[in-house]
Amino acid sequence: MPSTRHSPFPVRPLKVFLLFGVAATTVAFLPPPLDLLPNIKLFFREVFGVHAKKGAPPPELNEITSSIAKLEATLPKSTATTPPPSSAAPAAPTPVKTGALMPLVGARPNSTKRGALPLLQIPCLKGSLAGCKRWALSHFFSSLERTSAKKKTTRITYYGDSIISLDKVTSTLREKFQHRFGASGPGFFHMAALWKWTKHKEISLHSREWKTESMLNPKKRQRLYGYGGILAHTIGPGATTRLRIREEVSLAPITKMEVYYARDPEGGKFHVKVDKRVIATVDTRGTYEGGQKQILTFPQGHDFAVVAGKGGVLKLTGVVLENETKGVVVDSISMTGGRLIHFANMNPAHQARTITQRAPDLLIFHFGINEADTGLEPDYQERALRFLRNIRKANPALSCLIAGPSDKVTKRYGEYVTKPIIHHIIKVQLKIAHSAGCAFFDTWRAMGGEASIVKWYNHRPRLAIGDLTHITDAGGALLGSLLYLELMKGYSFFLKEQR
Repeated sequence: MPSTRHSPFPVRPLKVFLLFGVAATTVAFLPPPLDLLPNIKLFFREVFGVHAKKGAPPPELNEITSSIAKLEATLPKSTATTPPPSSAAPAAPTPVKTGALMPLVGARPNSTKRGALPLLQIPCLKGSLAGCKRWALSHFFSSLERTSAKKKTTRITYYGDSIISLDKVTSTLREKFQHRFGASGPGFFHMAALWKWTKHKEISLHSREWKTESMLNPKKRQRLYGYGGILAHTIGPGATTRLRIREEVSLAPITKMEVYYARDPEGGKFHVKVDKRVIATVDTRGTYEGGQKQILTFPQGHDFAVVAGKGGVLKLTGVVLENETKGVVVDSISMTGGRLIHFANMNPAHQARTITQRAPDLLIFHFGINEADTGLEPDYQERALRFLRNIRKANPALSCLIAGPSDKVTKRYGEYVTKPIIHHIIKVQLKIAHSAGCAFFDTWRAMGGEASIVKWYNHRPRLAIGDLTHITDAGGALLGSLLYLELMKGYSFFLKEQR
């Protein structure tokens, strides 16, 4: 029987085809302008890629900046000058119900749909037939008005998780508020940071020989962690915290320093230095009591230090750098790994006292990234409400704002979608904010909504990093500008109501 011969496998053409495919793919994925075969890149993305579900693109920073400039141009440079009286008859008062939202630009009237609401929701806390007697941010806006007239310093404290760990968001808010209203200093700093990567754009901080305890993992009954939520105590001789103005920044003169500490029966002394010269020595020995503050003034300084003396144990919670200018201060207090509920771990009386000492005009709480990983505790809403009501009871005029979580995604059927728990967290935090008399900023919607963190990552310059959770410096500048714009919309409306 004759043998059957099969034609040989075309090895050589296959090699040529594979080499051509590899070469073409390589050329397609070269960085611009060398990526000469974009259709191949598109093919790979369509077949193998994971895409973001349809949502709004990221806002452009130049557009937000332009909107800010236009809005600021309509504001009086100083409210010390009274606008000329109008010849027109005064408009009839508009009734406002308690709980109604301030009608900011961008919201559609007579709508309760989330997408139709303003990004910054400012509820009326006391409505009347003659208009709202008090909005959730009335105290803050009134403080800005007095600061504009150079009668008062306005203090904003921004608590957040890792989204502000490198002074992101907060540095932009500080820059814009101080450019508009005047600079009163960089604000509050921990004695020792929980994480080494914590950074401030204007001040470098170096500390040694301190051991920290925080509200994130409370271990002692006292739970006296101070204004920043971190207690530092000495573990050896030579404990030092040093703060220096960064050489690359131009900063208004610093002429005032505050040191927060606790008295203790075994307490020791600490020395305060300005430009390497001791200007004060403070003795902390006494009946145990947290929430103490030492205020020091001096002509001007660039290098500041708190140095432990010999003997005794020191317990310190923070340092404030300011000046006497009637402007704005923005504290950036990053608690990487933190959650909104962690504030309930502090001693309520101590917490209220430290806030009274610092006297902020606006408290901002920006948490949610960590909640999205593990879910919300059954008593999350109850405990968060309790601590907010506690500080509001001790400081009735205080304004507060909860910023909802930024976007976080998961993969579903070949595309990125926002994790469902993000929507749940937003819903719960919104309830907490309104129940406590606070404003609410919808961070997720401000970013662009569904799977927006992916679009922030794909944007040039990148607005988010590759973990699709954290933002870049450029992303922080954009988010800070978005929040500032919304706050200025509220301030503009407040001023018009006052006329």
